[in-house]
Amino acid sequence: MQKDEKAITLIALIITIIVMLILVGVTVNVAINGGLFSTAKKATAETQHQADREMLLSAVIGAMNDNAEVDFEKLDKNLPQGFTKKEDDLYESRSGNAFYVNKEGNIIKPVVVTVDKETVMITPKNLGKYLGKEVTNYKKDSNTNETITIGTETYTVSAKYRLYYIDFENKYQDGVGTIYLKADYVQNGGTNKLPISEELTDSSNIPENIKIKNLNPELYKNGTPPSNENYSMKAVAWLTDTNNWKDLINEETLRGIKKEDINYVVGAPSIEMMMDSYNTHYELTDDEKLYCKFPFNDNRFGYAIKPGFNVDGFGIQSTPGSLKQDENFYLYSPTYNVCPYYWFASPSAANDVGVLYFDNWNNGFIDYDDGHEVVSFSPVVSLKTSAKLILEE
Repeated sequence: MQKDEKAITLIALIITIIVMLILVGVTVNVAINGGLFSTAKKATAETQHQADREMLLSAVIGAMNDNAEVDFEKLDKNLPQGFTKKEDDLYESRSGNAFYVNKEGNIIKPVVVTVDKETVMITPKNLGKYLGKEVTNYKKDSNTNETITIGTETYTVSAKYRLYYIDFENKYQDGVGTIYLKADYVQNGGTNKLPISEELTDSSNIPENIKIKNLNPELYKNGTPPSNENYSMKAVAWLTDTNNWKDLINEETLRGIKKEDINYVVGAPSIEMMMDSYNTHYELTDDEKLYCKFPFNDNRFGYAIKPGFNVDGFGIQSTPGSLKQDENFYLYSPTYNVCPYYWFASPSAANDVGVLYFDNWNNGFIDYDDGHEVVSFSPVVSLKTSAKLILEE
């Protein structure tokens, strides 16, 4: 009897061990495949990043002068333990976290990219140098145009994208450090008349899929944007409706950028983003910069442009030849055998139907229209700051 009990006990123990091993295997498998370890690692890294930032912030506050600006000489002498200065206004902690400090004392996380197999940290100070560079790991075949069908119409767009802007100030409300890419111009990618969206009905309750307010913050700054009844606003809503352009986010066509790194795609850049990009790229001074203004001359249709012909240097068009020559990017180039035009996702101050666009005629300027068959779509992609870009040399 005792032998039978011992045998039963031994069998039960073996079964228990086997069950426990199975459970351990299942638990480990769930932890790995469910991303538990990667999530924990990410949380640890974020905690360390925040701790390093707080340490540097304390030193920055101590280095502020009477003009509320950072005394960088003082900051460099009193860096927290483990911090080193990498280059102008860029600092790195012992744990490898990098931070850019501007003269106002703001601490900004650089955007890390690869250029010519070298790691580069892009900051507000050096951003202009990299704008316009082709992103070589966004689309698998950047030399073959894509088509997209919206409603009953099919449009042609370029698959070649360039770094257009990085929003270090969160002006466009997609998050600090959001990266924006813009597709190149494609001949005859447009339509005789811009389609319109009927979803834009209430300026205080804009659908999440329509980015008109995000991309045109100046229109909404004082609480009285142009009327949503205007054709131009409905056309801009169509351009900024992410549902229209979501088919351009196709994992089969992506090369290195992950689908989860993409916030959305819209059909055109806004005039504000174009000017932010342009002014940063050329490092323009106040008198040289492009400007847009709303409202203009007591009308509330849309943006006026400077340099222009009317009040205080603003006008419903920019002056001919006001844009610099920059083939494939801002697009005035006398070498084109056709005149390139592409839309901006912004209404014009001219009237209630005009939408702004780039016009290559007459040495390049910003014009308005309600639709034109040669005006193309240059889609803009919003990427999370974590996206790993590879840029051309």
